[in-house]
Amino acid sequence: MKYRRRTALAAALCMIVCTSLSASAATYDMDGDRNITVFDLVLKKREMMENPDSYALYDMLMIDSHILGLQNIPLYEPDETTTAPAPQWIIEPKHTVHTGQATYYTIGSSVGYYDLNTFARNNGLYTCAFNKKDFTLPIPAGAYLRVTNQKNGSSVDVYVVDVSGQSKGSLDLDKSAFQQISALSAGRLNISWEIIPYPTDAPMLYSLRSSQLQILQHKYPIYSLEKRNADGSFSAVTRNVYGFFTGLKAGQYTFRITDIYGNIVVDTVTLVSGQSVAGNYNFPE
Repeated sequence: MKYRRRTALAAALCMIVCTSLSASAATYDMDGDRNITVFDLVLKKREMMENPDSYALYDMLMIDSHILGLQNIPLYEPDETTTAPAPQWIIEPKHTVHTGQATYYTIGSSVGYYDLNTFARNNGLYTCAFNKKDFTLPIPAGAYLRVTNQKNGSSVDVYVVDVSGQSKGSLDLDKSAFQQISALSAGRLNISWEIIPYPTDAPMLYSLRSSQLQILQHKYPIYSLEKRNADGSFSAVTRNVYGFFTGLKAGQYTFRITDIYGNIVVDTVTLVSGQSVAGNYNFPE
């Protein structure tokens, strides 16, 4: 098998924290600060997407892999014997199907563990409480799931607003959601479920409460949030177990948001305390 090493991309990725760039690697310094960061690679990927060819497509795959932290992957140019590696998911591949059991509960006036019941009610969503075993908290917050009754094949889409103590794979559906797939008298069902995109064409919403930020209306569960610093670098924003990002105040930020499938959105928004502000983007489907 023949490989040709040390492309401009290889140089760029190898020198991601360097300040002295070769001429080839400098083509990846998109913001001109003589440092190649993940932000530069995202911008370069967007540029290549406008006129993709086999080399550009390969480079885009390599950029995806690097962004997700796979620092030690081989950096090869494609030829007739090379197959480019696929982009890597972070938590699980899309369309992963889980199995377990469903019970039901009455919502009442509770805001839910993730404080999302009000948003769900305002948008006419069925809801559920998610077990603590499948994903680390608060990854499930605001996830949208398709739940299927394995006995009759009927399904219902639900929004994750709460946490339950059930076993791995199991969900606690709100009573109305449960009734969409079974009579309440069943009490407990064998189900399958998978994450699906939240049904919106609108951008994400940023709701600031004191120093805590809640991001709403995201198509897929959020894996991480970073804020851009004055020097152009990004630093992680701490997230508590209730799904809120902490230590922020009113003002303008450039955020880098990553979902559990490795999709990245870079969005500039002005946060206003006590208000929900629309951003500019959402994750791609």
